[in-house]
Amino acid sequence: MYCNTSKTLLILFLIVSQAIICQENQSLKINDSYYITSTFETNSTLTYFGKKINSSLNIHKQDVIIKISNIIGDSVIFQYWKFKIPQKKDSSRAINNNIAFFKDTTERLLYFYLPKKNFENLTTKYFPKFKGAVAGFYSVPFKLRFNDFDFEQNLNLGLNIGFQYRFSKKIEGRWIIEPNIGFGISKVNLDENNSNVTENRSASAFSATVGVILRVTNTINLGAFLGKDFLGKNDLGTNWQYNKKTWLGLGLNVGFSVNDRKKGTDIKNTVNKDGN
Repeated sequence: MYCNTSKTLLILFLIVSQAIICQENQSLKINDSYYITSTFETNSTLTYFGKKINSSLNIHKQDVIIKISNIIGDSVIFQYWKFKIPQKKDSSRAINNNIAFFKDTTERLLYFYLPKKNFENLTTKYFPKFKGAVAGFYSVPFKLRFNDFDFEQNLNLGLNIGFQYRFSKKIEGRWIIEPNIGFGISKVNLDENNSNVTENRSASAFSATVGVILRVTNTINLGAFLGKDFLGKNDLGTNWQYNKKTWLGLGLNVGFSVNDRKKGTDIKNTVNKDGN
């Protein structure tokens, strides 16, 4: 029964993962945002299509946020983000709030140009706060039962869906918080101490979880999960004391696969709460 259920979860995972789009592409793309890592100069302002408006020296300072508006051949046409002028003066952010870099006096949008190679050397991608949704298998190898603080180890297999948020928009794959929900099948142990069985045996239970994962790096994840196990109908007569009771699960994932990293494999797309 457990094997058949695992196959069902695998099929379900494949269906769900196809419905969730989560892509990471390092190539330059129109509408992606970047922040300037080194101050540089340009000598002209352009239109969206790269046509020169006028010749003028523009100094683009470090930490300013810009957006790729167009890519023409080996040229990157970029535009400033529009910032509101703050009430309190802050010289360190003045360039970010300089509306003159966004529009000219005739309300015409301003664009600037850099060769692709220069753009890649002088900027770093500025990521959105919401990284995306992910789906994957999970397992919780250890459970702390709250009603008598029993620390239990059992086999748990399930599917979860998580929503990833970055702590910093300047960091792609590290320091990510991921709230998630999951469900699956657990193998629970029945004995005379936790049920009314006369002989020790195992049973299957449906598990539902909510949790949060902290992705410190691409290879180190920490997780905490709350869940409940619902014993199958055929085993309800055993009066298992943990049925529908809340438990706490903790997980640590540490990976060391160099080959996987070279191939671009990232554990962020498969949530393994016990590191397997």
